[in-house]
Parts: sequence; C-alpha cells; structure tokens
Amino acid sequence: MDTNALQRILVAACRLYRKGEARTERESENVRVVEFFDMPHVSEAPKHLRMIDVHFYVVGVDMAEAERLRGALESWLATYPHPSRLRAGPSYIEIGGAIGDQGMALTLFALGEALDLWRVMKPSDLGLSSDAADRAAGLGYVFCVPKGAPSSVFPAGESSDQRDERERTQAEEAEKSAAGATEE
Repeated sequence: MDTNALQRILVAACRLYRKGEARTERESENVRVVEFFDMPHVSEAPKHLRMIDVHFYVVGVDMAEAERLRGALESWLATYPHPSRLRAGPSYIEIGGAIGDQGMALTLFALGEALDLWRVMKPSDLGLSSDAADRAAGLGYVFCVPKGAPSSVFPAGESSDQRDERERTQAEEAEKSAAGATEE
C-alpha cells in the first residue's frame, strides 16, 4: 500500500476548507483549547468544486480531476490491506491508523463520496448537533458507508448532490446574514 500515491491523488483532486473562524477557543474538561484552521473559509471555494462535509472541515473536490484519477484511486484501494473493512463502513480513525494520517482518511472519504464509491456519514446525519456531534466525531463517528446502506436523516428523496447544494446555499445565506449584521 503506497500512501504517497494516495497523497498525490488527494492533493491533485481535493482542497480543504474551514467552516468557521480561523482561530477558535473553548473550554474542554477544564482545559482551554485553542484551535487554528490554516485553510481558506468554505465561502472562498471556487463554485466548480463539489463540496463534501466531513464534520471537521469541508473538502472541495475538483470532479474533472477526480474522474481523471478514478482509475488510480481504484487501483490504490485494491492494495488496501483490509478490503473487507472498506466495504464494512470504517471510521476515519481506523483508516487513518492504517494509512498514517486521519486527515488524509477524511479527505479520502470525501473523494470516495464525490466519485459515488460510498458516502460519508457524520454525527449530524445521526441527528446529533453542536457539542454532542463534536464529541462523537472526536471518538470516530465519521464513517464511509457503503452505497446501499440505509440513509441517514436526509430529507426524503434528497440525493447527496441535492444535499451538497442545500448545504452550500445555507452556508452562503449564513455568510450574507452575518455580513449584514456587521454592517448595521
């Protein structure tokens, strides 16, 4: 399993975007946590990218490049040492452990969803929100699930493309609303 080959595929087809502020502070079990997100905001993403939310950040997938690299990705997946685990819906922690990087695992999940190989299941898909979703994601509750698996709490009949467009529109509306509030 050549993780350098996987990294080349991901770098060529994917870009990472933060959802919130570049710097955040919070308390967690009596510890002050400061996080820095050294990536552009999702609102800065080019419109041609397919946006896939992986809870911690959003991955913008260049579909033309992803399709060009589909064969290379499928060849790489064929070398994964535990192919039955890929079909079973593993978490990013499990895949990250196998390939040496949890962030690369999340990006792989997004690319696979964009190419319709599987879909990404996040805590919000299970009905969790805010702090509970963050705790669940930190414990590994971000999975790539097989295409035929039961749907999450998507509105009835909504495809992942429709969900992506709905989420992009909601993010844009939130940005406009925030910008309007600061102008007043």
